Amino acid sequence: MGKTENKEVNNIMLEFFIKCRAQNIPVTGPMLQAKAAEIASSLQIEKFSTSNGWLEAFRRRNNINFRALCGESANVDEEAADDWKRHLAAVVEGYAMEDQFSSDETAVFYR
Repeated sequence: MGKTENKEVNNIMLEFFIKCRAQNIPVTGPMLQAKAAEIASSLQIEKFSTSNGWLEAFRRRNNINFRALCGESANVDEEAADDWKRHLAAVVEGYAMEDQFSSDETAVFYR
């Protein structure tokens, strides 16, 4: 692990990142930068910059990769899902059961 000037900010940020991921909260680079600026300010560190260079170094130092998350069910609006389930019956009406499938389960994705 390499040296870092703002070890305290980086340690707090790593704890923050770990807690977010443990709760299935998606974490983005700008989110980490904003939180790091907030922490540095609360610690009264004036010469701290949450630049893209800081973010890249923090990411590499802690082996963090920003990728799409699987298991996004923790972020689902339950009420919206229930509404969609009621609406789905009308959408698939008239289709044979063998003509209905989930593209998520079959890995069919379009761009």
